[in-house]
Amino acid sequence: MPAETLQVALTLDQTVWWVDSESTPHLIDAMSATHREAVIDYLVVRARSLLLAVQETAARARAGSAAGRAARSLLAAGVRLEDCDAWLESTLLMGRLRLLSGRDF
Repeated sequence: MPAETLQVALTLDQTVWWVDSESTPHLIDAMSATHREAVIDYLVVRARSLLLAVQETAARARAGSAAGRAARSLLAAGVRLEDCDAWLESTLLMGRLRLLSGRDF
């Protein structure tokens, strides 16, 4: 499984770090408002592919792995693909980004 797929679940299931496409971590509270807005926009347009990546991680990750636990936690409500936008908004990461940006869903 590609490392990027594993990283998606770990990134979405927490509120401290944003890990970009180059695997560089950014402390969310230290990011500029412009950077946080760009991350929100980046995630929103990718909601469907992010959900698919989390579903793949849940199916393929080793039992007990951090990525597997994060993926299963993100899918606990039995999310359907057509609900990808609401699912993304329900993640810990999006909640934190929205709170800091003052930007509603």
